[in-house]
Amino acid sequence: MGVIHTNRKIPVLVLLIAAVCIVQAVSADGGSVSITYRGAGGIYIGNMVIFDGQNTVGNVTFLKITGPGLPAEGVPLMDLKGTPGTGNPAISNPDGSWQYDWDTSMVNGMELLQTARYYITAVDLSNPADSSTISVMMDKPDFYFTVTPATPETGDYVQFVGTARNNVESVRLQITDGSGQVMHTFYTPVSGTGYFNQGFHIDMQPGSYTVTLDSPTTAATYRSNLQVVSPQVPSSNVTAAPTPLVPATPPVTGPVTGAIAVTSTPAGASVSVDSVIKGQTPLNLENIPAGDHTVGLNASGYLPYSVQVTVKAGETVTVSPALVKSASPVPLPVLVPVLGVLIAAALVTAVSVRRSKR
Repeated sequence: MGVIHTNRKIPVLVLLIAAVCIVQAVSADGGSVSITYRGAGGIYIGNMVIFDGQNTVGNVTFLKITGPGLPAEGVPLMDLKGTPGTGNPAISNPDGSWQYDWDTSMVNGMELLQTARYYITAVDLSNPADSSTISVMMDKPDFYFTVTPATPETGDYVQFVGTARNNVESVRLQITDGSGQVMHTFYTPVSGTGYFNQGFHIDMQPGSYTVTLDSPTTAATYRSNLQVVSPQVPSSNVTAAPTPLVPATPPVTGPVTGAIAVTSTPAGASVSVDSVIKGQTPLNLENIPAGDHTVGLNASGYLPYSVQVTVKAGETVTVSPALVKSASPVPLPVLVPVLGVLIAAALVTAVSVRRSKR
């Protein structure tokens, strides 16, 4: 009877060992997404914030923000007026680490940020269910200014009128061109009520300039764009000959769009435009608004690819990269299943020997 009792236990024991092996193998296949930020305490709106973390689920992490005045689904860090639910991509390194430098002074819709707590979420692009969220306290800058006129011409007199807080006694206004060359630097006192005013005649060529406002008594920085245009040529008093009236051409309405044609080697890569998945290569995307866009490609076993393209009205931009193979993923441990099979075989052998002896 003892031999029969032992034989009945063997199938149950083998099934238990197999179940343990399967559970451990599946759990070894899991991954996670994490996010942290560098610094302590509040973050001044206008400063640089560095986010980093780990993504062991996929190759691309995208970041979105939500909080007071923003959609609950979140919007891209760099475009607070962007499509809800989308984000800015942060490409992962081979070890799964990622980093994103958030320059809050260059955010579209920065005026929407308040002195309040906001939530930054890191999401795996291919597996949106895998995400992680942290909260940060954003604080209005120590100073702020407006420019009058908002779009000056070369030769105009402009005024920078602003306010400062936290007992700031003086501020520095620095104007740089697109290459970073300093065009003007002004040191301006601040009144006891926090008011300051700095003016000068525009002597720069037409173009886009950056105005940086800071102070030696605070770490905060505020930046704004200054667009200088060419002076308008006054019309002459010469009387022109009358021209016959002709029907006016109706204005062109509707958005100005172009197209993006995306192929890849190998084909079948996932395509995203401005962090929104559009399909797989080969892919022809039409009705893309004219302007700058970020095209990303992601394929299993290959390093992610990202490029910025400029779409022009009525034209097609071609993106056709040869994807680079990534390092081979680390195989799942096979020791546990092998040990399970060996143990089961050993038990069967031991019982068979015992039976033969009896």
